[in-house]
Amino acid sequence: MTSSGPKLIQGVPGKQISAKQAGTDQPKQLKKKPSGQMNTAFRAGAAERQKWALIKRSQNSDDFKVYLKTYPNGAFRLQALERIHVLERPQIPPRKRTPSVATPAPN
Repeated sequence: MTSSGPKLIQGVPGKQISAKQAGTDQPKQLKKKPSGQMNTAFRAGAAERQKWALIKRSQNSDDFKVYLKTYPNGAFRLQALERIHVLERPQIPPRKRTPSVATPAPN
């Protein structure tokens, strides 16, 4: 079976271009690589993504410790470590401001 039209290539997701437009005679399919958070979520399994979705905004560092125990090499490992660091760093109490006492100017 032969095609009657030009060979099409997958270019931008959802857009096809001809092999001639791409400068090749061979049809190719370009794959977009996931990046950043998308890549992390892509690597995680469904159960791990669900667990992370439940705890990612938690203010309790123990939630992140449990996540790391369950998924020691998990896709969200670095984010969990960062949250533990932020939540457990010592809090510096705000300085109390004492009202300044105005001293009279010398005569």
